[in-house]
Amino acid sequence: MELASNLHADTLEQTQDQLCRENGVDPAHLAAVTLKLYLRVQRSGWHTDRRVSHVYESDGAHDRLVWTGDASGAFTRRAESTFVLPEQETSYSHFLDALCQRDVRRIEDVRRALLQRAPGDP
Repeated sequence: MELASNLHADTLEQTQDQLCRENGVDPAHLAAVTLKLYLRVQRSGWHTDRRVSHVYESDGAHDRLVWTGDASGAFTRRAESTFVLPEQETSYSHFLDALCQRDVRRIEDVRRALLQRAPGDP
């Protein structure tokens, strides 16, 4: 099962603080979220860009930094994924590229595209 949500937190520490300390979520439930993705927001006048800054994987006990992204949108691998096969990474990369080419920007539209996506489709 895939689950996607959003939270206004820039770091793992802020995520834990907001969910566990402020909202009483059991830390084990947060640890069970296998993929945590953080965005950086850049504003220029009326224009706003959101780029992935960090991607973490969790084995249920520890989070591990797998990717970092820079302001231009380029990624650097920090560790091999233990959950995502290289061909899955490629498939999702193509999917995200296709969303960018179609200028899909709203979270509702991204969710809809994910739900309509057939397994293996770019």
